[in-house]
Amino acid sequence: MIERHIIVSEKDHAWQYSYRGAATGPFKTKQDAIEDAIISARKVEDDRVEVILQESDLSQETVWRQVQTLESP
Repeated sequence: MIERHIIVSEKDHAWQYSYRGAATGPFKTKQDAIEDAIISARKVEDDRVEVILQESDLSQETVWRQVQTLESP
């Protein structure tokens, strides 16, 4: 199973996010970058997409995950 990741990270004292090699930013704050990345992730037609925060020490944390709602039969 291939997962799709949008990675939020800091570069040159500004925040950005990248998806499939394309970077978006800069953002002044980490929170601004995360919020915009989530908006972009919601537009991706893949229920496996995740927004991952990558800190300067390269540790990673999933901050948002697409949740597929299942209807009851």
